[in-house]
Amino acid sequence: MKNLFIIVLIYVCFLSCKSQNSEKKFITKESQISEKEFEDNSENLIHRFILKRKNQKTISLSLNNGEVMLFKNNTGEPYDENRINYTLVKSEKTEKYVINVREYERNYFLLVDKNNKNIDTIPSYPHFSKNKNTIFMIKNNPYETYENILPPSEDIYIYVYIKNQLKKIYSKPYHFFSDTYLDSFFWKKENILYLKFVNEVNKSESKYISLTISYY
Repeated sequence: MKNLFIIVLIYVCFLSCKSQNSEKKFITKESQISEKEFEDNSENLIHRFILKRKNQKTISLSLNNGEVMLFKNNTGEPYDENRINYTLVKSEKTEKYVINVREYERNYFLLVDKNNKNIDTIPSYPHFSKNKNTIFMIKNNPYETYENILPPSEDIYIYVYIKNQLKKIYSKPYHFFSDTYLDSFFWKKENILYLKFVNEVNKSESKYISLTISYY
C-alpha cells in the first residue's frame, strides 16, 4: 500500500511538472465575416496608425524604480551605415514604452518595460488587446519576400506574452488585389480580431475577416 502511494505521488508530481514546463501552442483561425457583423461590433474601431515624429537627439525614459534609460541618435558617424534615429511614440496605456527605430536600411519598433528594463524588438507599431497581453501589428512590405505574392504586401503579425516572454504566434502577408489595403480593425474580444480590407477602386470589393486565437 505504501509503495502504491509513492507511485501515485510520483505520477502526480510528474504531471504537475509537465504542465508547468509545457509551452502553450496557439492556433489562429481565419474566417470571412459580413459587413454587418463587422459594423455591429465596431465600437472599438482602430484606423491605420500614422506615426507623428518629433525630432529628439536623445530619448530619456523614466522607469518605475527611478532609473533612467537613454537612447541617443547617431546622424551617420563615422559612416552612413551607423545612422540610427529613435522616436518615442505615443501609445495605448501600458507598462511599455514604444520606440520607433530607423536605421540606415531598417525600420522597426522597441517595447521597453517600465518595470524591469526588458526590451523586445517588434516589426511595427503595436496594437494591444484589452489586457495588454496580445499584440497585433501591420507592416508594409515593399520587398519580394513571398513566392506567390507580388510586392508590395501588407504583412500582419500577432504576438503574445507567455510568462513575460514575447512570442510571435501568427504572421501572414495579405494582398487580395492591386489597390487593396487594411483600412481598419479592432479587438472584438481578447482573442478575436476583426479586420476590414478596402479596395480604393471598387468599395464593394471590401473584405471583412476575423482572426480567432486559441491555444491548447
